[in-house]
Amino acid sequence: MLTVATSVILSWVYRLGRGSVLACALFHGVIDVMFVATGVLSASPSAFWAVVVLHVAVAAALWWRGALRPVTAAA
Repeated sequence: MLTVATSVILSWVYRLGRGSVLACALFHGVIDVMFVATGVLSASPSAFWAVVVLHVAVAAALWWRGALRPVTAAA
């Protein structure tokens, strides 16, 4: 679930950055550093699942707001 939710968030960052792979790489790097610095992924099951729930909630909010709709070309 964490991988899918993070992929949804990264696709939003990609679209928000107008196709910038650099923006996605920076976001991914910041998330990875945060996970390592806090030790949240190995600290306890409850901390891990809190991160999963947060990512899923953000991905669901982006989907619900319509931020992930396909972009149509201007005529």
